[in-house]
Amino acid sequence: MSDSGVRVGRRSASSDRGRVRVECPRCGSVLELSPMYDAKTIGVGGVLWSTSKGVHATVPNSFALPAGPIEFGGSCPGHTSVCSSCYALRLESGFPTLARMVARNLEVLRHLEVCGGARAMGSALEVLVRRSVKMQRAAGIDPSFRWHSDGDVFSAAYARAIRATARQFEDVPMWIYTRSTQYVRHLVGAPNLRVYISADRDNLRRAVRAANRHGLPLALLGADRFEVEQLRSRVEVLGFEGPRFIVCPAAGKYQTDGHGPAHVVGVDGRRRSLERGELARGACDSCRVCLPDSSVDRSVVFLQHGGTAKRSIVETRVSIGGRL
Repeated sequence: MSDSGVRVGRRSASSDRGRVRVECPRCGSVLELSPMYDAKTIGVGGVLWSTSKGVHATVPNSFALPAGPIEFGGSCPGHTSVCSSCYALRLESGFPTLARMVARNLEVLRHLEVCGGARAMGSALEVLVRRSVKMQRAAGIDPSFRWHSDGDVFSAAYARAIRATARQFEDVPMWIYTRSTQYVRHLVGAPNLRVYISADRDNLRRAVRAANRHGLPLALLGADRFEVEQLRSRVEVLGFEGPRFIVCPAAGKYQTDGHGPAHVVGVDGRRRSLERGELARGACDSCRVCLPDSSVDRSVVFLQHGGTAKRSIVETRVSIGGRL
């Protein structure tokens, strides 16, 4: 289990229950997409903190692609040097089953993009999200969906597919953080999808420009509070016009409050009620600042976490047979 909230281990971050099969509209190939189980983002009662398995989501509620630059088999055209410590890449390097799963997701989407473009990808993603929503509701959980607990938007057609999929689920709040600023204009437009522009010391100018152009909030990533303050000062100098910043509690105060894993809370939304062996709730679902139905409008600050991957991006891709 990772402090990112993504379930890993023998069954990886996916399950046969959540996996969907779709048919390519052009060549007829039967393809498989897998969702992710993300404890940090799941709703009330969707998390279990067990003695044997640690903290894990009980139903799938997000989607993931491989981290890293496009040229190394990843899905992140906006990859920066800061991303070398990405928690998702660390998980991929340490859990080959997870790495293979997200690589297959990307391979399927690229296949569909070639055969049928955004419409084919959107149809497949709709099937996957529908399965996730159905499973969440069956478990008594108010559904939500996070795009990219790993990876990013790799093309304009994929961005349009995400937007089209979101529009099919108007009552399901969705959100996404992206460094793919060149594709943001294809993402915006679905009222239930909140888009954050991810920013760090390497891409700050480009991120502020994109956020201002589209009227979007920033998701600011810093190594520590000192760097965050430096970045916030630079944001002001660059003329960021978006909402004020708030520090993600799971990356801030929950790390040191002594009440258990920082990415989850008790079912009542309080950290003090979090107990081992009991059902819980994802910190994102409790906070809801990043979700489109939030009562406040804020940009968000994340403190870097995850450490260094056990293997480089190249080594990770080679180990799973990914392209270079």
